[in-house]
Amino acid sequence: MAAPLREAGVGAATSALLAVPRQFGFWSFLRFVWLGVTVSFWSFMGAVCGQSLAMRRQDFYDLQVPGLWEGALLEDLALTARLRRWGKEVRFVARAMPVTVGDCDASQFFDVFNRWIKCCRLFDAGVWLMGLAYLATKTGITLWSAWHHDWRLLAIFWAFDMLNVWLLFAVYRLFLPDRFTELYPAYRPLPVLAALASPVLTAVYLLNYATSIINNSVSWGGYIYRVGAQKRLTVVRR
Repeated sequence: MAAPLREAGVGAATSALLAVPRQFGFWSFLRFVWLGVTVSFWSFMGAVCGQSLAMRRQDFYDLQVPGLWEGALLEDLALTARLRRWGKEVRFVARAMPVTVGDCDASQFFDVFNRWIKCCRLFDAGVWLMGLAYLATKTGITLWSAWHHDWRLLAIFWAFDMLNVWLLFAVYRLFLPDRFTELYPAYRPLPVLAALASPVLTAVYLLNYATSIINNSVSWGGYIYRVGAQKRLTVVRR
């Protein structure tokens, strides 16, 4: 993680988490696929991922990060904005990706990911709009193909989408094999299963994005926060 910090233009190095399911479960596996797919976004959008971060000690204090985090809802998005203003690069380190082993149910799944996408809309609108454009393109092609009964186009489009996910997880398996030692045995054909989950993931994204525009309130850690003008936070209730 610390190696990129040898370059003067790099202000932080970061990596994203993989959540490997230990038991058989639809939502646990979908969370695993979701996090794996989002790695490709983290790798090129120049944003800090709070699950894994390295900075120079001097930069940490020059940027007044402790004070920044005292009033931040999400430390990673707040730090990303400050690093961008400072003109420093955030470097993604794929081989340093951490892993956690565990499971979740539907409530836990939607609680986390609805919150993430809403926070991106409120604190990093560029990333949110990029994801929205990607999602709108996929949805538009799907609806147009279905409306015009162009099943060949529909099949080719989703085949390429699923192939992309298959390749992504095949690369994980090839270069990070130690991350999957505790993967539930039924999920061993990982790249194929991840590809098959891709259409479901797109439907979940649609729901997440719809939820993210309803209001500016965020539920986190037993509190509800309202994000106001200039991204100021107000605690609504516990």
